[in-house]
Amino acid sequence: MSKLLAIVIESPKGKSDHMYISTLLNIFYIIDSTIKLEFIPLDGKPSYNYIKVEKKIEELKKRSTYDEFYVIYCLDTDEFDISIRDNNLNNDIKNYCKMKKYDLVWFCREIEEVIWGKLVSDNEKQEYAQKFIKNKKSLSINESTFNKQPFQKKKSNFLKIFDKYLIKKI
Repeated sequence: MSKLLAIVIESPKGKSDHMYISTLLNIFYIIDSTIKLEFIPLDGKPSYNYIKVEKKIEELKKRSTYDEFYVIYCLDTDEFDISIRDNNLNNDIKNYCKMKKYDLVWFCREIEEVIWGKLVSDNEKQEYAQKFIKNKKSLSINESTFNKQPFQKKKSNFLKIFDKYLIKKI
């Protein structure tokens, strides 16, 4: 069965989130001709439910010649533990995805913190993403870090979600 995964990310295509997620998918999973990954960038996390995003998802679904179609949001939790605003936004996104029957991958607090174990400044994000792509084989990527329940610092539920749709590399 062929599958199209529409992956909604916070940053524009070609920026750090796209680079990290596509690399992680290629590290952990077999991505062959039966799998199509389409990235849909948001204009920041608060735009998760904008009509323009929904239109892109619907266009992909209509154009798709694949047997199955799934939507997966991949977002940072940000400062959910100390910011009421971030916590409320995360809850809104969680409810929205549940209502739409979309899956939701959380990186707690940011994708860089999950991968590197530390927060990375905005002006260094591209550099770190490039370093990750270049050195992915030599980096020790702990699979258990990506197989946790959401909202554990420096952890993600990335594998729990993508395991539903993709075949893991041995």
